[in-house]
Amino acid sequence: MKRLDQLAREQNEESPLRLIEDLPRLPTDLAQMLMLVRRCLLTSAFLGHLLAQPTHRQAGAESLSREERLH
Repeated sequence: MKRLDQLAREQNEESPLRLIEDLPRLPTDLAQMLMLVRRCLLTSAFLGHLLAQPTHRQAGAESLSREERLH
């Protein structure tokens, strides 16, 4: 979680760790509730982006298979 928090801060994204820390405080009005929903969506988009990134191992295998197809 700390690494995710660091990545989010570096990219000026919503931090999953900060969101988790703020969840126990229930919103008292509609504006706060909408802000919480927005933060949840931003966090899920950030996590989805990280999951969609190829790992170094996958990237190497893909380039190798491309080279094999050319030969």
